[in-house]
Amino acid sequence: MTKIASETAKEAVALRKLWLLFLLCGLLTGCHWQKSPDVTAHIVTEITVTCPDSELFTHRYYNTHAKMQQILLYLRAVSPGFTPKDDPESLAGSVIQITLHRADGSIKVYRQKNDRYLQEDQNGWKQIKAEWGADLMRLLLENESDFETAKDTVSSPA
Repeated sequence: MTKIASETAKEAVALRKLWLLFLLCGLLTGCHWQKSPDVTAHIVTEITVTCPDSELFTHRYYNTHAKMQQILLYLRAVSPGFTPKDDPESLAGSVIQITLHRADGSIKVYRQKNDRYLQEDQNGWKQIKAEWGADLMRLLLENESDFETAKDTVSSPA
């Protein structure tokens, strides 16, 4: 074997060893256990609904999957539009408050006023279509509370 061929073979072996070393390092650093994201922050375990000015009900409590799913689908489907020029807080009318209780102990609050405005947490009010607001009331009237407490008041229309 010539001197050039011998050196080329040595370089090829050295390059393979270097490549294997990089591969091994990559596998060792890329395959370690990683902390999984906290999905409990998005798992809703209970929904409470209050509507103190309503003649039909003042409280609803939901913890069954089917009823909670209907309310969550409603909240996802409503697409709030623009910010109203008048502050809905100053307008007369009822407010429905929906509180999502999550598995990690956090809460998310939605407020709907007069079937026309929606507020998420402490963000500003957004205008929604009136038929969407009416859909929420229909949904709440169709779904009785999963459990009743002393605070849970249900009236039948006269």
